[in-house]
Amino acid sequence: MATATLYRQVATLAEAGVLEVVEERRVRGAAERTYRLHSEAMVVGPEAATRLTVEQHRAAFAAFTAGLLADFDRYLARSDVDLGRDLVGYRQLALHLTDEELTDLIAEQREAAARRAELPPEGRTRRLLSTILMPAD
Repeated sequence: MATATLYRQVATLAEAGVLEVVEERRVRGAAERTYRLHSEAMVVGPEAATRLTVEQHRAAFAAFTAGLLADFDRYLARSDVDLGRDLVGYRQLALHLTDEELTDLIAEQREAAARRAELPPEGRTRRLLSTILMPAD
């Protein structure tokens, strides 16, 4: 990716409130900014989705997938990588569902994840569960 394109994407994400500046300092006369993902921006729900342009969606999705890659790279950089032992997986499943069936599935997944999100961290491994849902046609 060209540097100018990257800067435009970061600027778009910052303007959309997906990224926020947490530190800014001068380095050889240029402003160096440190960004972080706005925690509320990690979810693009129906209301937020209607406010974003196609380009903003593209930029937000690029940031999301870049985050996934960074998380996976951090995992792979560990000295004791064992995908089987660690229950690491990535897969894609095509389903044929009506809108009602899909809505039910989403509700069931949210409910199951919410029950587990309330568990205390002691004695447990922190795991990341990321979802992407889109039409396949």
